[in-house]
Amino acid sequence: MLRKYREAILERQYVQERIADAACDLYASSCTLSRLDSLLMGGNHQPAEDNADVIAGRYFLKLADRRIRHNLAALHDNDDDETTRTANAALREF
Repeated sequence: MLRKYREAILERQYVQERIADAACDLYASSCTLSRLDSLLMGGNHQPAEDNADVIAGRYFLKLADRRIRHNLAALHDNDDDETTRTANAALREF
């Protein structure tokens, strides 16, 4: 019975990690969007499309979108059982 509770806790930790990672990327993306909005509205008096900050911001948003989608998809399709077995096997070595 104790093993059942340990497995349930471990499963929740995997879920919480994925949700937390997605939330962090959402927050960072909202900050990036705010900065891009300011830059694209002419806040720095430089051509917006060629601005290195705009290019970097757009790139970050693409990467963050990919990570968010991956983390949310992994809530249902993942290798958690294999990850746990591998970690347990490695810990037995110590």
